[in-house]
Amino acid sequence: MNRNFKAICASFLAAVMCVSLAGCGKSNSPVTTNPNKPNTTASKPNATTTSKPATTVSKPAPAQSTTVSTPEKAELAITDEIKNADFNSGLIQINNDIFQMGGYLTVAEFVKKYKDRYDIVYANGKLPYEEAAKEQLLQSYDYVGETKYHLFLTAKNGDGDSSKRIAVQIENRTTSGGEDKIPLPEAIVTGFGLNDKNMTTYPFWYPGGFTDSQKAKEYGFLNQETANTDYTKEAVFQMLEDKGFTLFEGNPYTGVDLTGKYWKSAAAYEFYETGEVNAFGKKPVFHYQIALAADTDKLSSIRIIGVKYVD
Repeated sequence: MNRNFKAICASFLAAVMCVSLAGCGKSNSPVTTNPNKPNTTASKPNATTTSKPATTVSKPAPAQSTTVSTPEKAELAITDEIKNADFNSGLIQINNDIFQMGGYLTVAEFVKKYKDRYDIVYANGKLPYEEAAKEQLLQSYDYVGETKYHLFLTAKNGDGDSSKRIAVQIENRTTSGGEDKIPLPEAIVTGFGLNDKNMTTYPFWYPGGFTDSQKAKEYGFLNQETANTDYTKEAVFQMLEDKGFTLFEGNPYTGVDLTGKYWKSAAAYEFYETGEVNAFGKKPVFHYQIALAADTDKLSSIRIIGVKYVD
C-alpha cells in the first residue's frame, strides 16, 4: 500500500508540473517583466539608425568650413602692378584683380577675361550674363545721358559672402540717338561703381597703391594695406612734381588748359591725366582728387572722381 501511495503521489506531482510548464509557454510576461532579456531585435535598428546619420552629419562640417576659406582675405594686398601703374593708365585693383577704366574692352572681351574667376550677371543680379547676351540691346550713351547699364561680378573663390560684388559700368558708345541699339556683348566697359557701397563692395586701390580712406572706412576696408599713410602733404606734391606736374594757382574753372597741372579746389587738390586711345577711338581723361586729413595734413585719399573723353 505504501508503494502504491508513493506512485500515486509521484504521478500527481508530474501532472502538476506539466500544467505549470504549459501555462508558462503561453504567457507573454517574460517579454515585459524580465529585465535580463531585452528586445535585441528592436534595439539594434535604433542603434544603427542613430549612429550612422550622426557620422554622416558631423564629417562634412569641417569640409564646409575649409571650403569657405579666408586665404583670400589673408593674401589680399596691393599688387606691384598697381603700385607701379601710371595715373593715366586707368588701372585699378579691386579684390585681387587688376581692371581698367576708360573704355578699353568690349563687354565680350571683359567677360572672357574674368569669367573663370567671377560669376557675372546683368541688371543688378537679375539675369545671368549668358542669357542677357542673347537678348539685351543697349541704347546709346548720349540718349541715356549717364551710365545706366551694369554688370555685377561676384568672386567664385571669395569669402562666401554673396553680397560682395563689383559693379561694372558699361555703355553703348558706338551709336548716337535712341533708335540705334547694340547687343550687350558689343558695349564698352568704361568704369566701376567705386563711390557707392551698394555697388562695389570689395577693397580697391588706384595707381600708386592709393585708396579712398573715407570709403574704406565706410565699407570696412580700413585695415587693408594702403600707400596713403606714407605721404605727407609735401610728399604728395613732390610725387606730382616728379611726374612733371606743376602747381596752378589761378582759377581752374575759367577754361584754362590744365594739362600737366594740379590745383587746389574747395576742399582738395585735383589733377587730370589723359590716357591712350581706347576702343571707341577717344582718349579718356581721368579726373583725380587728392584729399588731405584736416587735423594732420597727411594724405587721406587719392581717387578718380570722373572720366571724360576727348579726341
